[in-house]
Amino acid sequence: MRPKVSVCIPTYNGAAYLSECLESVMRQTFAAIEILIVDDGSSDSSASIAQQYTRADKRIRLFVNKKHLGLVSNWNHRVDLASREWIKFVFQDDILAPECITRMLDSTRPDVDLVAVRRSVIYQEGTPVSVKEMYEKYLSDHNLTNLFFDCSYISPREFATALIQAPNGNCIGEPTATLIRKSAFTKYGYFNPHLISLCDWEYFARVAVNTGLCYINQPLAFFRVHSQARSAEIRNHRSSCTIDSLIIQHEMAYSGRYTIVRSVAEKENPPIRLKYRLAEAVRRARWEALNMNDGGQAMAEWWRAIISYPRLLLFPLTYVVNLGLQKFHR
Repeated sequence: MRPKVSVCIPTYNGAAYLSECLESVMRQTFAAIEILIVDDGSSDSSASIAQQYTRADKRIRLFVNKKHLGLVSNWNHRVDLASREWIKFVFQDDILAPECITRMLDSTRPDVDLVAVRRSVIYQEGTPVSVKEMYEKYLSDHNLTNLFFDCSYISPREFATALIQAPNGNCIGEPTATLIRKSAFTKYGYFNPHLISLCDWEYFARVAVNTGLCYINQPLAFFRVHSQARSAEIRNHRSSCTIDSLIIQHEMAYSGRYTIVRSVAEKENPPIRLKYRLAEAVRRARWEALNMNDGGQAMAEWWRAIISYPRLLLFPLTYVVNLGLQKFHR
């Protein structure tokens, strides 16, 4: 049977957990898959480990980038390499339950391009208690189960409402928790290379506000937390999270792919003015960047965002007037 799912695994210096990740993919009860490993120029044994698995399982193919592309560019590259109807992302540190892909395919709908499962976290031995508490709080505050209890399908408008309330709250999960129709990348574009920490969340939200998503409220994907993970690096880079938030709110306020979000916001009582909210976030981010003791790095990132998205400085006239009145009455 011709595979209908491309399992895409980007690797970069992930030798420590890659074998466990691959074993979990190879054990899937849905066997008609192609497994694409895309190595972004690792300096460890990731590529050689992957090469060994290509000899053990004909479904596995290894691609090694000629030059280091970086996180988001490598994600987009692996999408281009995928040839099947559905793309199942699995990160080098993560694992899947054996029935994950089967269950996700069973839940699909013809007009819905995204499926998500409830994600769970694997904490590597030695993970600080403070990090565990941070993740547990985040997962408790941002998850589809709490927002849409017992819903197997979430409509575009329902998801747009949740997005407006928490633009930065990744309630869908990491890429390993998702299954996405490849044609979505033709319709809604690719992962945004200007984003660092929220690139996956923004993309899945972008699709969900257009087609909705199917949801399986069972932990079938496991996201690993450890000191060498990419997420650990991002956690220590606060300014990137702030800039990502600005870009997401910019897209919600201006991008044609978020038209339904603006429609929902305008019908709230009282109406939510997304451009006003963006203007306030820009002012706050600039103030934080100016006062961050990091040698000017945060301010440089702020300016890079402005150059890429000049409408970040287009404050609505009524917002400027109201701001002036507030200052006058102080």
